[in-house]
Parts: sequence; C-alpha cells; structure tokens
Amino acid sequence: MNNQGQIKVKDLIKNTFFHSSGIFIGKILNFALKIVALKILGLDNLGIYILLNLVISYYSYFFLGLSYSLPRIVPALQAKKDFKTIDKNRSVINLFNLFMSIFLIVIFLLYILFFYENQSFGFTKISLVIVFFTAFFTQISTLINSHLKSIGEFTKKTVNSAWVRIFTPIFSMILIFLIGLNGYLLAGFLISAINSINLIIFCKRKDLNIFNIEFFEFGLLIENIKIGFSMLIGKRFSDILYTILITSIGANFSKLIVGEIGFLMSIFNSIAQLLGPFYLVVERRIYLLKELSKIKIRDFLNTSFGSSIGMATMIESFVLILIYIIPLYFSELNQSITLIPIIAIFFILKNTLKINDFYINTYNQLAKRNILAITTVGLYWLLIGKLFDATNIKMFLVAYMVCIFVYKILLHLFLIKFFQK
Repeated sequence: MNNQGQIKVKDLIKNTFFHSSGIFIGKILNFALKIVALKILGLDNLGIYILLNLVISYYSYFFLGLSYSLPRIVPALQAKKDFKTIDKNRSVINLFNLFMSIFLIVIFLLYILFFYENQSFGFTKISLVIVFFTAFFTQISTLINSHLKSIGEFTKKTVNSAWVRIFTPIFSMILIFLIGLNGYLLAGFLISAINSINLIIFCKRKDLNIFNIEFFEFGLLIENIKIGFSMLIGKRFSDILYTILITSIGANFSKLIVGEIGFLMSIFNSIAQLLGPFYLVVERRIYLLKELSKIKIRDFLNTSFGSSIGMATMIESFVLILIYIIPLYFSELNQSITLIPIIAIFFILKNTLKINDFYINTYNQLAKRNILAITTVGLYWLLIGKLFDATNIKMFLVAYMVCIFVYKILLHLFLIKFFQK
C-alpha cells in the first residue's frame, strides 16, 4: 500500500473529473427525481418518505462523528511513520462502529417485534425495515470512505460517489413508477448496499488493512470522539437542526405539510449547491492565508459579507421564479407559496454559516463553536415548545430561522473578538 496516498497531478485531475461529473449529472437527475416523486407519489406519500429518511440521519448521529477523526489523525501519524498508532486508532474506531451497529440492530428488532403498531405513524413495517437497513449500509460506506480519505486513496471514493449520485435518482425514478413509495425507499437501500459491498471488496483486494479490530483503549476512543464530535457539529450542524425541524413538524402537523416543506427545501438546497465551487475556493484561500499569517479581521468581514450578498441575490432571484411557476406547473404547492420567502431567508443564513465554520476550523476553535451549537438547539426547543404557536407552521419555520440567525450572529461576534485579540 502506498502510505503517501494519491498526490500526483494525474490523480488529482482524474479525481476532479469524476467528482465534478458526478455532481453535475447527479444534480440534473435529482431535480428530475424530485418532480417525478411529487407528481407520482403525491404530497402525503412524499411526506412519509421524508419522515422515514429521518431514520438515516438519527442513525448516523449515534456514531458521534467518530469517522471524521480519521482524516485528521492519520495523515499526521503517517508523516511521523507511526503506523502502529494508526492501526490502534483504526481498531478503536472500527470496534466502536461495530458495537454501535449491533446495538442499534438489536434495539430496532426489539421495537419491530414488540412495540411497533401498524400505521401508527402512517408507514408500514416493511418501509421502516428498508430504511433502517439503508441507514446501516450508509454508515458502513461513510466509515470506509473516511478510511480511504485518511490514506489518500481518493479515486475509489470519488468514483463511487459519482456513481451513487448518478444511479440513485435513476433507480429511484424507475422503482417509483413500478412500486411507488416502497420503490423509492428500495432504490436507496440497493444503492447503499451495493456501494458498501463494493468498497469492502475493493479494500480487501488492495490489502489496505483498514478493518483492524485487534486493539481497544477507552482513552483513545474518547480522544477520537472529541475530534469526531467537533467535526460532526462543524460539518452537519445545520443538517441536525433541519432533522429536528422536520421531526417536530411531523409530530405536530400532517404528512401533507411535511411533504410540502420537504419538497421546497430540497429544491432550495439544489439551488444553494450551485455555489459549492465558490466555497471550496474560499476554504482553500482561508487555509493558505492562515499558514502565511496574513488573515486580518478585514478579510473575514469582507468574505462573510460578500458571500451573504451573493447567496441572497441568487436565492431571492429563484424565489421570484418559483412563485411564478408554481401556479402553472405545481398546483399541489399553491398553499405553500406564502412559506417560500421564509424558507429562502433561512437557506441564505444556513449556507452563509459555512464561511464562519471555515474560520472556526482553521483556527481550531471547535469547543466554543460546539457550546454555541448546543445552546442554539436548546433555544430552538424553547421557541417551539414555549414561546411560539405550535399549531402554526409558519411559526415553526420562523423559530428555525431565528435560531440559525442567532447562531450566525454569535459566531460572527466571536470571530470578530478572536481576530481583534
């Protein structure tokens, strides 16, 4: 195995091609999938699909972001040629993932056998089983991809990611036509299972030695959890808030409303991803300026303000288009038109948080960011539980928007104070 990973120019070009192609084609197909799902399944079934997929998110949170620590720890140990410590870290993380997977499977089986009530949440037992095992295989892929990323084995990771982005919407559209809602769920299961099995075979064939489970140390586990959990908050905090939002909407409103909100948010998310290349360049620039000791408070303010203006212009322009085309082509969403400006605002806030996170990660101010994030989650529960009208969907969305806004302001003030020092 090459301990230096793939660092040649031809490898970078090849990986970039697969990554960019997968993203571009995948976005087009995903946009088509959203429309097919809406038209064939209807808002009620779409709402059920969105609620069921929360299982995948919650399942991943139980692993505490542990796999995120691998790309942070392994390269530093590779530079020191400390391969024994690398193997120890791999073993600890693998064993924790194995234990948590078995634990969650046992809990799920107990629930299915003894506590599940048919139609209690509007979905069938087979639907729940499909989505649970989708989550299981998705987590396996996440762990293996982190191992591959940690050793610089990027080609397999990027190629598989590209194929997943392309084939998931294709399979989904075919199976939606044939089976309906369960077909939509089954497509995700098949893709995640095939992807994880393919990754396992690849790692075994290349003898990468990443499945080591011969060592365990509780102290080393805690060290990895500290890094992994901090990275989880940094990378997925807005997703965690979104998961909580959809959960609370599902508990208080109809599946139809969940379908409306989920569809609109997925459309806005597709548009927001168009600025992905911009954020990649900004992140790279921040890291380089930090190494050169040239970052000043003016740089942070200009970058933060500029990205906010760019995102706001793009999103608000799309709002005007969406308000015009919904009555013509998506009459199912006529009742949701008044929600679009609210969703647009917190998508602007949600995506511009990335700039703040880049600076937080660059200067390793993770602990303070985590405290602010956990406080924000508490604020959200307070708003929807005590202060806002729990029967008004607009109030749920406003509460979500307020929390993201408060979190962004607190991060902004913290970074200003940090740079002034």
